[in-house]
Amino acid sequence: MEQAEFEKHLAGMYRHEGIFWDTGLETDEVRQQLAAIQAKLETAVKSCFEEPAKTYTLFTRKWF
Repeated sequence: MEQAEFEKHLAGMYRHEGIFWDTGLETDEVRQQLAAIQAKLETAVKSCFEEPAKTYTLFTRKWF
């Protein structure tokens, strides 16, 4: 294997190792993709967990 080919092989190997082994760094490619997906998911389901103000005041009001 020639030097340039070997360097290309090592670069590919390190990239694949980074995908399969979590390094814990914030710059990790997979970690960044997961964070973006999580942000989109939280935005999409946010309205499902918001309670209307009328219901909240009805149930938290003192009745006697």
